[in-house]
Amino acid sequence: MYRSALFGLFLISSLNLQAQNPEDSLMDTHHLKEVCINAFKEGDRSQSINFYKSNKLASTEDILSRMQGVNLIRRGAFGLEPTLRNFGSGQTNLTIDGMRMYGACTDKMDPVSIYIEPQNLHSIEVAHGAAGAQDGSTVGGQIRMNLNEPFFHCHSKLFGSVSQSYHSVNSGFHESLVLQQTLGKTAYRVSGTARTAGLYRAGGGDIIQNSGFKKYNVSGAFMWKPDSMHDLKLDYIGDWGRNIGFPALPMDVGIANAHIFSLTLRKRHPDRNNIESSELKVYANDIVHYMDDTHRENVPMHMDMPGWSRTVGFYKKISTSNHLNLRM
Repeated sequence: MYRSALFGLFLISSLNLQAQNPEDSLMDTHHLKEVCINAFKEGDRSQSINFYKSNKLASTEDILSRMQGVNLIRRGAFGLEPTLRNFGSGQTNLTIDGMRMYGACTDKMDPVSIYIEPQNLHSIEVAHGAAGAQDGSTVGGQIRMNLNEPFFHCHSKLFGSVSQSYHSVNSGFHESLVLQQTLGKTAYRVSGTARTAGLYRAGGGDIIQNSGFKKYNVSGAFMWKPDSMHDLKLDYIGDWGRNIGFPALPMDVGIANAHIFSLTLRKRHPDRNNIESSELKVYANDIVHYMDDTHRENVPMHMDMPGWSRTVGFYKKISTSNHLNLRM
């Protein structure tokens, strides 16, 4: 009896020691690598951006020319004016991320689209007729250019891309740079584009005078996302054009500068049945445009035409669950 109790106590002690020794445990511990899942989808783009991705240095005018119902009035190699089914700029809405802008040229040589590069854009939306009244009253329709914005990763790696091309027809160089990074609850995206072109050489080797141009564009977007329901975004676009030639007109453009600022606050409402999200945007833009004929030959009297345009505004937009957008 005494030996049986002693043996049982020894057996329990040995089993307890085995259970406490991790080397003799029957269960192994495996540390899994962290898996990062992002909501951003690279292929989620509009028709225009899908075309743009096949040619990373296509201009905004090249993209618009391939969209249904959009025609371009061409006065030179740069500064093409978009129209919707022959409705001009006075009868259509051409907006940048919902912001209204007005060109500074009296001859409409600076449509809003010339101050935007594809590197600035996430998508382009085209609506015809009354369907284009989202950003204001219109007869012909609307071209809405939506700005690109930083996207959030679960790591802080720096993403970037560089592109360059050369056009032999006008000795044109096109370069672009894009950088994107996430830093915790903040993210930023910066881009830069440079386009320079000499005189255009037509078929047969004929040189078209006053057809060159220089253009530089930079943009920056900074986003703060304190939680899953709110985000705050600051955007800036700067565009500088120099010595832009217009062979079809009696004068060229010496300077065409634009500065575009916007601050956007967005909020999601999952606790409300009908309202999905709301957006408040405050924006301001400044455009300086100087027409110049001092480089033209045989001009008896020079007629320089400077122009300025400044716009400040704000709006609030509410999106409902039944796809209804209310803008005030």
